[in-house]
Amino acid sequence: MKKTFLSGLAVGLVLTGLSMRPARSEEKPPAAPDAKVKNHRMLVAGAGTARIALVNPDGKLDWSLRVTDECYDASQTPDGNILYAYTRGAKMVARTGEPIWQYRSSDAPVGGEIHSAQALENGNVVVAKSCNPPRILEIDRQRKIVVDIVVKTEISNPHAMFRHA
Repeated sequence: MKKTFLSGLAVGLVLTGLSMRPARSEEKPPAAPDAKVKNHRMLVAGAGTARIALVNPDGKLDWSLRVTDECYDASQTPDGNILYAYTRGAKMVARTGEPIWQYRSSDAPVGGEIHSAQALENGNVVVAKSCNPPRILEIDRQRKIVVDIVVKTEISNPHAMFRHA
């Protein structure tokens, strides 16, 4: 297993995808959305909700899944499955709701909260785990941790570690 150390600020910038490049006047403005974009659905989830939903462009519900814990992050994988992070783990489900993969924060390294999960092209999943010390973990489909990045921070409250990094 590969271990790496990063500062909280570096992780915050990576996780939020911030671009530090200033806008240039010679750059063309973004093109107007084409018809394909208008047909995209929106995946909706968030803290304080007990549901993940796909909403169509008309605002109608196409699909939903009730979750038993507070959902912090959700995304649709290229194969159409739904990956979401919740307080005590991350889970991938088929559109039928059938579980495909799950990582619980009680799995090693023990404890903490999961605030973000992202599927990778190789089939693995990256999670941001707020524990002591906080970590970025790459986990394979057999739940084996293949990369463990320890994040250096002075924040001791697990609920705030990645949010205030």
